[in-house]
Amino acid sequence: GLFFYDIYWVFFSDVMTTVATNIEAPVKFLYPLSGEIIRDYPFAVIGLGDVVIPAIAISLLRNLDKQLHQKSKRSEKIGMYKRKGKLSNFEFGCLAYALGLMSCFVGGAIMGKGQPALLYLSPSVIVSALVSSGLNGEIDELMDFKQESVVDALELDKD
Repeated sequence: GLFFYDIYWVFFSDVMTTVATNIEAPVKFLYPLSGEIIRDYPFAVIGLGDVVIPAIAISLLRNLDKQLHQKSKRSEKIGMYKRKGKLSNFEFGCLAYALGLMSCFVGGAIMGKGQPALLYLSPSVIVSALVSSGLNGEIDELMDFKQESVVDALELDKD
């Protein structure tokens, strides 16, 4: 839902750009734009939601890695919940987020106007989860993943 919300308010309304450029509050990250092009607003803006929403998905990928690591008795721990011979869903998700963010900045530079970051970030993180799980032969585990309770997660992290 937030994917479509972001697209609508950026492309079909001036509300998001007006809020991003006129309100000074700790809910956005500003990145200076370089180049010779004169712009009304000299920064690229990433909203807090463009960081938090993908971060939640990526943290779930970390928990999936942890759960799969704990289920695999033959797996030796190599770093943070890595399994020998398997790709890390978490690391793949982080890389995908970085590539999606770069794509968003490139799209903004090419089009010369603000872009809905979730348009780039959501597909990149979702596709990364599908690709890494597919390459690991763990699509069923990805689709069946259930987040454990916070208390259980804290107990398992002590191990």
